This record gives sequence, C-alpha cells and structure tokens, in this order.
Amino acid sequence: MRKNRYLTESNQNRRRSGRGRKRLLLPDSYNVQKVIAWRQRAGGIELLTAWEDYDVDGWTWEPLDNIPQRFVRAFHAQRERLPTSFFYVVTRMRDRIAFKVIERTGPMFGLAVLVEEASLREYALALLQYFSTPPSGTKAKIAVKEDHWQRAHTLTIFSQEHAAWIVSLHESRPTHGVGALRIRGARRMSNMLLVACNARTPMRLSFVEPRAGGSDAPAPGSYKFTVEFTTVGINSATGDIMPYTAPTDELRLEMAEAHALVAYAKKTLKQPWAAEPVRHRLRASGWCDQPVAFQ
Repeated sequence: MRKNRYLTESNQNRRRSGRGRKRLLLPDSYNVQKVIAWRQRAGGIELLTAWEDYDVDGWTWEPLDNIPQRFVRAFHAQRERLPTSFFYVVTRMRDRIAFKVIERTGPMFGLAVLVEEASLREYALALLQYFSTPPSGTKAKIAVKEDHWQRAHTLTIFSQEHAAWIVSLHESRPTHGVGALRIRGARRMSNMLLVACNARTPMRLSFVEPRAGGSDAPAPGSYKFTVEFTTVGINSATGDIMPYTAPTDELRLEMAEAHALVAYAKKTLKQPWAAEPVRHRLRASGWCDQPVAFQ
C-alpha cells in the first residue's frame, strides 16, 4: 500500500517561509521502507525513516503521526528484541573516541578511530544519518563515492558545535571532559585536548562497503566504519594553545582559527550550566574570562 508522504518544512529545504512546523503534502507518493530510530524533540517524537528507492542520504526525520502505524509497531517490536542495539552502537562510537582523546599525550593531525560495532551496514548508515542532524544548526551532507569495487559513505563536519555533540565527552567520560574538550587526561599532569573542527580540520565519519562487480546490492567482504578528527592542546598551566603538527603548510592553523579554538575551549571550560563542573586550575584562575587575543 502506497502512502502519501508528509514532510516537515525543514526536510524540504524550507520551501515555504514562515514560522512553526508546516506539513507539506507532496504530489508524489512514497513507500516507507522501515523506521530506523527515534528521538524526542520539543514538538514531540520524531522517527528516522528509510524510504524505498532512496539511499541513506534520502532518509528523513518525520513526526510520529506521519508514519503508518504498522511501521511504528514493527519498530517497537524490533526494539523489544534488541532494546539497545542502535544506541548501543552510538554509545560505543563515543566511547572509542573518548578513549583515544583521553589517552593522547599531545595534539595530533588526522587521528582515525575504528568503530567495529558500526561495521554492520544497517547500523553504519543509520549512524551517518543520525549524526548528520545536530540538535541545533545546519544538517551536514552525506557524500557517496563509489568505484567498481567499493562504495564509501562519508559525513563531513565543519562545525565545532556539531563535532562537540558527536564526541559528547560529558556522556561517555563525565569526569574527564565536556563536549569536544578533554579537561583531564589519563595522566595526572595532562594538558587539555580539544577536538578541533573547522574548514581546515573537519571531522569525518566514513563507512566503506564492498561491491560485487559493480552491482548495487550489498556484497560479501570487509565493511569498515571510521571516525577521523584532529586535536589541539591547551597548556594546563598557561592556557597557551599547542597546535598539531601539520603535514603541509596549507593545513597549518592560522592565527584566527587558533583564537577561535581557544575561545571555544574557554567557553566550554566555564560550564555555567553544570551543577558540578569538571575542576581545573585554569577555570579557578579566571583564565576563561580573559580576552583570547592575549593568548
């Protein structure tokens, strides 16, 4: 049975102007393939929906009442059999990133983290779609590049806030850091470490799958999900930035970019929203309130 597909204003690139959520009844009909995940938003529950004849880049977040009930029931039945499957993979990905960030002794360009739990195709594509849409800000695009032997799905993040939501150290390691900022490392005298995300050092989530002789069907072989990012250090005694060693001159941080990263670290370290913020000498010294230009 074919269902008319209602899409929210944001999912249709804001075809109409105005405020609030508007439903747009498209002239075409679409088939729901399955519900992948759910999330709670201010306007209610939204479901991450896969559509027939559309790849992962065509998946959309839809209000609960836009999806036929049989797909919702099937989703809940699957969650009962595997109650934490998808979000377990989300948690494991963040945990692996946190481990790498906390164990590092200094800044580094192009760290790569392999997430074995996300090697299953269904989970990998769902992860890319889930992390492409931050709680606030602009949705990032998932690029698909393929050749005769493999297909690569890559989500590229240029926003520091978006990267901080993906890393979420305050969820995986609440005693060590917040967002993309490691405040405490594994060693007692560790400097702070920040996952630096901008146009020069984007964060990339990539899923590579094999192809069989150019066929579009999933093929037997090696499936790999990786997260790639770059870190800069913040000296825990002076607050000076410690840039990564760039492989080329074009990839070196410029002064304005370094200042922006220090400003973000200061804002994050203050943690005015936290009931029990992670303690650090720079926070107690008033470093967070000093102008960034002094760095």
